[in-house]
Amino acid sequence: MKFTLQALLERTGYTLDVTTGQRKYGGPPPDSVYSGQQPSVGTEIFVGKIPRDLFEDELVPLFEKAGPIWDLRLMMDPLTGLNRGYAFVTFCTKEAAQEAVKLGLTDVILYHQPDNKKKNRLLLS
Repeated sequence: MKFTLQALLERTGYTLDVTTGQRKYGGPPPDSVYSGQQPSVGTEIFVGKIPRDLFEDELVPLFEKAGPIWDLRLMMDPLTGLNRGYAFVTFCTKEAAQEAVKLGLTDVILYHQPDNKKKNRLLLS
């Protein structure tokens, strides 16, 4: 995994910040990808049912198909080193987030939160 993850970071110019319980890819992305303001409401999606042994090297190419990624936060289990089966992906635009939902990802749920009017939820099939 390490080699392909390194190749991903070299290809995209993004950074990967690993902390206890989370791996954060990007945020913000390199200027060559997106140099606008931080994304607003409606650009973040929740992704569930991720296989526990999947990491950024496989997830990022999937979501890049929808559009430029601001960041991808993969929730980790510090005891096992595997992911917890879910992540949050913030896209640079609302259009990209909506496209991600259309790309065959199932069980989309819109929900309200006090800080954000709407966030998209989706589950990998």
